[in-house]
Amino acid sequence: MVPLAAALSPASPFGRLLQGLVLLMLQARSDRLKPPSCKYPVDPTCQRVHGGNEVHLYLTLYLIAIGSAGIKAALPAHCADQFDEKHPVEKLQMSSCFNWLLLSLCTGGAISVTVFVYIQQFKGWDKGFAAAAGAMGLAVVVFIGGMPRYRFATVQGSSALTEIFQVMN
Repeated sequence: MVPLAAALSPASPFGRLLQGLVLLMLQARSDRLKPPSCKYPVDPTCQRVHGGNEVHLYLTLYLIAIGSAGIKAALPAHCADQFDEKHPVEKLQMSSCFNWLLLSLCTGGAISVTVFVYIQQFKGWDKGFAAAAGAMGLAVVVFIGGMPRYRFATVQGSSALTEIFQVMN
């Protein structure tokens, strides 16, 4: 249960992305958080989101951007940590892992611009964001479900700050 709580915490990329999607779903569902509806560009009196609703919208979009960037940056490194590049069989498996990772990212992108857009257009924005949040929640469960099989490398005699400063020099 602790890994699930850690993955969904605001400090993790999974948590930020999932929270952002849930907040966007709430904003799309709540009439209080949306400006009055209008027929743009026919209706010249359209109002934009302002005040607390605008803060909510931008906070949500930033959470999604930060979470997405964190996940896309961390997954290749996580994939590489699972294999020993000096072992010939594992070196081939590492290459296969990167191929599957790239295929998954591309498939996810294709689904997001087709299936989720279809849901948003014909079922409603709130249902589209809910479907995206559900898919992200499923991804978290699958990721955590694989934890017993993951390799965890602990570096002896070093700290994260020391390594960051070594890279910066």
